[in-house]
Amino acid sequence: MQNNSKKKVRLIVVDPKIREAIREFYSTESEILFLLKGYFDDGIAYVYDIFYVKQYSNSVSVFFYEPFEKYIGTLHTHPINSEPSKQDFFTFNKVGGIHILYDGDEFKGYDKDGNYIDVVFREVKKKKQKPMPFYKVLIIFFYICIILFLIFGFIYLIR
Repeated sequence: MQNNSKKKVRLIVVDPKIREAIREFYSTESEILFLLKGYFDDGIAYVYDIFYVKQYSNSVSVFFYEPFEKYIGTLHTHPINSEPSKQDFFTFNKVGGIHILYDGDEFKGYDKDGNYIDVVFREVKKKKQKPMPFYKVLIIFFYICIILFLIFGFIYLIR
């Protein structure tokens, strides 16, 4: 979830369909958290999709992630304004490299240190991901075999 480009992010490019989806979710009653799916390229963060975190409280749990997805930051709504709170700075340092706040009127971007980054809306294509390395597939297969062996071994013992 970090900025793999090793460059300071100078711009956040967000697909316009995300802007419309966020406006539909927006409520003045509570904050709503989304994880940003995207990638970094030459100091620009590209956001092509979001993942809605159903239960959001003052602490962010990173265990809501969809497996094998790349999250580069967060977007959440602020009922009052789009300035970061103390809790936001905690979240910024825990989840991803970029963060967008929406107050019902404007979208403001920030890096993990709370520095402002411009947000623009234009079409973003999903970057082709490299296939999972074969050794990782073998490791996953090995773990699945062990789990199945333990399950069937336990079933055999209790019969």
